[in-house]
Amino acid sequence: MLTDFQTAKIPNLFNMFDSDSSGTMEQSDIVRIIDGCAAQRGWANTSPEYLEFYDTFYGLWIGMTTLADKNQDDVIQLNEFLNFFDGIMQAPDNYNMVVNGISNAVFSTFDIDDDGKLSLAEYMGFYQTIGLKTDLAKSVYGKLDLNSDGSITVDELTQLVDQFFTSQDPNAPGNEFFGPVA
Repeated sequence: MLTDFQTAKIPNLFNMFDSDSSGTMEQSDIVRIIDGCAAQRGWANTSPEYLEFYDTFYGLWIGMTTLADKNQDDVIQLNEFLNFFDGIMQAPDNYNMVVNGISNAVFSTFDIDDDGKLSLAEYMGFYQTIGLKTDLAKSVYGKLDLNSDGSITVDELTQLVDQFFTSQDPNAPGNEFFGPVA
């Protein structure tokens, strides 16, 4: 069962997916995120990179709706999203697949220069794409750079996403990965 703290954090991820702020996740939200990511990378919607990213991210949507949309209305409500993650958290293989999937998708999409690191500018691009203020990205980036080397590696990113989902420590930096905890 999700703790109160997890229930306070996970809506940040829901809000990221709910790109039009309608209070539900819909197919159009996913396409909007895909297009925003493609714009950050400069991918035309007919490029192989775009088509591969579209297939991957849209596949995530299909899998999520299959498991989370219990009333089969083709939208995911916050309570369905929380129940979905409650189930994921109780299945280690599924949890690892989700954490690694999110980490790899964010990293490969926003590591614009393909140097194996997320710079502050690249992280700001991530925040801009998910609808958060870039000033907020600036304020949390230093906390997310776990080894203080001026960048975030994929290993750090995976650790941060894991903290986002599992940490009960209100001071864990990963809590703020998808924005401040309400």
